[in-house]
Amino acid sequence: HTRSLCDWSSDVCSSDLPSTERMYNIVAVDKTYSEAKQLITPGCSMLSHEDVMQNHEKLSTFVSGLSGSSWVNAGRTPDDTFKWIDGTPMKMGAEGHWAPGEPNNSQGKETLVQLRTDGQMNDCKNDVKNIVVESCPVRRG
Repeated sequence: HTRSLCDWSSDVCSSDLPSTERMYNIVAVDKTYSEAKQLITPGCSMLSHEDVMQNHEKLSTFVSGLSGSSWVNAGRTPDDTFKWIDGTPMKMGAEGHWAPGEPNNSQGKETLVQLRTDGQMNDCKNDVKNIVVESCPVRRG
């Protein structure tokens, strides 16, 4: 069953919202990052810079009800920095919504990013399986 932020908060789906407003849907659980990318609905995206940085409060409310972490469309680059999929550098520390002590590259193998149920980010390994949440534009009908 696809679950949307609209299911929990009717004000998020009201017609008064700007056209840039996003809604969040659970697409699948227990998927690797590679698997997750293949499951996103056309016109939607994996959790992006805009979702985490600009809509953090609403996104945090959504993920707080999930049973585990969700994939974020970002990762570690060869020069050991983190960037969003669009190439934008990620902010570090609390300003970037990272959990304390993250990213830490545990065992030198954490190249991807997950959003925990507390709304904070963590770097993780490629073989981790997370919940797939997609970000879609709110459609008015």
